[in-house]
Amino acid sequence: MQHVPIVAAHWVYLLGVAVIVLTMIWRANVVVPSVIATLLVAFAWTHSPVAALASVFNASFTAARELFNIFLVIALMTALLNALKVLRSDIRMVEPFRSVMKTGHTAYFVLAAITYVISLFFWPTPAVPLVSAVLLPAAIAAGLSPLGGAIAIAIAGQGMALSSDYVIGVAPGISAKAAGAAVSAATVADRALVLSLITGGIALTLAYFS
Repeated sequence: MQHVPIVAAHWVYLLGVAVIVLTMIWRANVVVPSVIATLLVAFAWTHSPVAALASVFNASFTAARELFNIFLVIALMTALLNALKVLRSDIRMVEPFRSVMKTGHTAYFVLAAITYVISLFFWPTPAVPLVSAVLLPAAIAAGLSPLGGAIAIAIAGQGMALSSDYVIGVAPGISAKAAGAAVSAATVADRALVLSLITGGIALTLAYFS
């Protein structure tokens, strides 16, 4: 087994990752910390200010080359969702489910199921406002508490659907790229789907009984 010595660049990289994670926790923009971290890591590795500055620009080209297909999928899905909004088809897709929510108990599971399915195809970020605007008022009127509706939407959308990303496949593709050629995106997606269903199902059940 080949041993890789730990040098200053590794510690700078670890510090940069920690700063970026903290920035996301604070809900701030991660672009500036990422650029600074890239610059510092390259400088610690090459000991050349010129090479460190060039690495900031080379990083963008590398990301574009490795993740272009993922960027393309994101652009196409965003354009598709905007087209649906213009036609008001996004609202028409979920309006029929308003009549199903007769009680707060059924509303909880209907909200979770619809949020999960829509989030698989359009991602949770645009799906959550859609479900919240159209179905959440009907669920509250049926007897579901606002907090219960928010919990169902959050677990099913940002929790289950986003963690597996089974249909669009952006998250499994990124994970497979990071793992190397030995792991395929399909394998990551299949296992992530099973894991998300198990953990999400347990979370929804615990939230329902609590």
